[in-house]
Amino acid sequence: HEQQGEAGKSGPVVVYSHYDVVPADSEGWTTEPFLPSLRDGYLYGRGVTDNKGPCLAIALAAAALAARGSLTRDVVMLVEGEEETGSTGTMATIREHRELLMPAGRPPAALLVSNNYWLDDEHPALTYGLRGIIRGEITVVGAAQTVHSGTDGGVLVEPLADVANVVASLRSLPLHDNVAPFSDEERQRFAELDDVFSVAEYKAKMGTTVLSCGESVVEVLRRRWREPSLSVLRMGVPYTPTESSGCKAGGIPRVA
Repeated sequence: HEQQGEAGKSGPVVVYSHYDVVPADSEGWTTEPFLPSLRDGYLYGRGVTDNKGPCLAIALAAAALAARGSLTRDVVMLVEGEEETGSTGTMATIREHRELLMPAGRPPAALLVSNNYWLDDEHPALTYGLRGIIRGEITVVGAAQTVHSGTDGGVLVEPLADVANVVASLRSLPLHDNVAPFSDEERQRFAELDDVFSVAEYKAKMGTTVLSCGESVVEVLRRRWREPSLSVLRMGVPYTPTESSGCKAGGIPRVA
């Protein structure tokens, strides 16, 4: 529902969400993972928090406002089923429904994304920005076949070693050149969250005793919230069933 007047001059409120989830391991569940179960006032099931529950909450909130006549503009919900696998069809959907998202060329009045986290289980958080993402894959091809390191090591170019060198060099990319400087106000606001966010509890939750940025609440939140990062998700070599047992044990892979 959209009223004319000042509210009608801007576009709709666009809500992005997703209903797909990563595969569930049945171990540890006392109820069916894909059937929501209500216990003691809480919903249990795959996607309850990421991201079916928040999606449903926003839809019901919009419906309640509309029933009261308090919804002053359109609400468009963009809900996809490929978020966990890279959102491969999202841009095509946006282009196809551009007029719905930007009627008469008017940009959305607001874009709401419910796919985020609180600092803990007790303090709600209003997130006003998200880091984008760029994914890439590096493939290095060497000799025409897998050869044994005991006989040909040190002679041939080794793809896995080259991949490791390339990945290591990525750490020197100027990721922060276009990032706004960390202001004194931001630093103070982050520091004031030390009664909400515990570095010790964060490390325990992550299952680690060491952080790459030290133990400062300000630095941990700065890295999580406002700085770009570079992560290596996996490295490996493709499985080749025709390799000899000797090459499997000490072979230099031809592709990495």
